[in-house]
Amino acid sequence: MAAKPKPPTTHRAPDLATVMRRDASLAGLLPTARAIAQYNNIYRKTVPPALAQTARVVAIRTLAGESGESATRQITIHAHYPAVAAKLKQLEPRLIEAFESAQPLSNQATNSSRGGKITGIKIQVQPPEEPIPERVSTMPPLKANTRAAFRAMAERLSDSALKTRLLGF
Repeated sequence: MAAKPKPPTTHRAPDLATVMRRDASLAGLLPTARAIAQYNNIYRKTVPPALAQTARVVAIRTLAGESGESATRQITIHAHYPAVAAKLKQLEPRLIEAFESAQPLSNQATNSSRGGKITGIKIQVQPPEEPIPERVSTMPPLKANTRAAFRAMAERLSDSALKTRLLGF
């Protein structure tokens, strides 16, 4: 009796956090990436849905405090459009308050005991990548007699991709 062949094994790709932990050069970025993700979640819960879709937190900068003062933080947000950036400027106090209330959570994520007070939000306009426009044909539509000739030619062919394409005209 022949042995049954083993079914192929499927391998799941590791998640990004696992890859980052395994690579020493990337491991240091993981706490910052987690903190940015946490601030993005707070941002999305704080602003209206339309603004949540057109801007995002991209960086957290910790600034050393003056002698004896604790460190401070600056959050950078990229807005897709100037109008969004202007509205976010108006919402800055509300955002700072929301970010401040989550400060202990971000301190754990960044392994920083000196997380610091959030002193400001830097808002930059960063337009979204535009999708590549579809290529529009500049050829005039085929005339009826040309389409009929393609159909007649297709009828003489056996079933194939060419026949399917010719019948599409």
